Amino acid sequence: MKPFWPALFLGSLALNAALILLFLVGAASSTSDSDALTASASVVTTPKSVAATPVVDSSVWPRLQVAEGDFPGLIARLRAAGFPPTVIRGIVTGLVQEKFAARRKALDPGLGTRPFWKNDRPPDPSILLALHQLNREQVRTIRELLGPETEEEEDPVMTASRQRQLGFLPPERAASVRAITERYEQLREDLRNPAGQLPADRARQAELGREERAALAQVLSPRELEEYDLRSSDTANNLRYQLTQFDATESEFVALFRLQRPFDEKFNGLPFMPSEEQAQQRTDAEKLLNEQIKATLGPDRYADYERSTDYNYRRTAQLVARLDLPPAAAPQVWSVQKDIQRRAEPVSADPRLSETQRATQLAALISEATDRLTATLGPRGFAEYQRNGGTWLRELAPPPPPKP
Repeated sequence: MKPFWPALFLGSLALNAALILLFLVGAASSTSDSDALTASASVVTTPKSVAATPVVDSSVWPRLQVAEGDFPGLIARLRAAGFPPTVIRGIVTGLVQEKFAARRKALDPGLGTRPFWKNDRPPDPSILLALHQLNREQVRTIRELLGPETEEEEDPVMTASRQRQLGFLPPERAASVRAITERYEQLREDLRNPAGQLPADRARQAELGREERAALAQVLSPRELEEYDLRSSDTANNLRYQLTQFDATESEFVALFRLQRPFDEKFNGLPFMPSEEQAQQRTDAEKLLNEQIKATLGPDRYADYERSTDYNYRRTAQLVARLDLPPAAAPQVWSVQKDIQRRAEPVSADPRLSETQRATQLAALISEATDRLTATLGPRGFAEYQRNGGTWLRELAPPPPPKP
């Protein structure tokens, strides 16, 4: 389900545009109702040499309106007049928003007016829950009036996303999958509580996930189900994010997905603070997973994978792009980091060195790293790097000796 407030904002913009379209028409006052409505739904063109002066026809909107609250009647008249779906959606969304605004204000009189230093969410959990339910009711109302297809054709990003998720399926099976996923998304949404979830709610969420999986398996073959998972599952989505800088081939992505999915299924359900035994099991499984990935990709490609999926490397690559530096600067910075860290490790661990000797040698490595990184990133880029991915430099420095 798409975020709620952006939809309202876009709906308001569309409503304003639609109302301007309604009033800035060149229909004469004597035009019949049907002719005036048709004229208002089209753009009047004039020769370029003549400056067209829009004429406000304030009678158009009153003629379009029907009984208060009769949104289906309004939609029917707008469609009959030839208004495009985007304009109809803008008008209806704005009017529904107005209808719900009074109820929202009654629930939370301070909505939108709290001072900046206070939380904009009401402190009462019951109000939060009521607002959450009201938002869902408003979204459902719009969807029931206009249908999901109207929403889809208005949103090219959503259309492209669904095409990538379901484009490999025949249309009738894609429609079945959409019906299943939308149904379970609504069931999960009904369980969400902004005031917090109880353990029973989390258990029900997990149960819904298993039920949805079983429903999908009824309409998709095992091969199709894996294709769907490769496009839509949490594992696939997380993997795509991690591989942003790796530029994986399709075969590499599929292989990594098949290795990652069993790990996620086993460990993603662990509590936020796992037991010592659970944490150790996860660490051991992670080590085995990395060995499997290395064996699958080969040593050279695994080295690229290890670098590209490192969080600090991704931040460095983003910084390099932001500074408009050559893309090769990111792997050069990574190479410096690995070289300095490799050389610093024995210095930190050598018991024969005094604290003064250790500090001196580590300071020399930090100075060398600073010079090499500045040569690659420039002074301004190095200063930014220290705040965005370069924390390892500070970690090299030994802690100050305790005060006597």
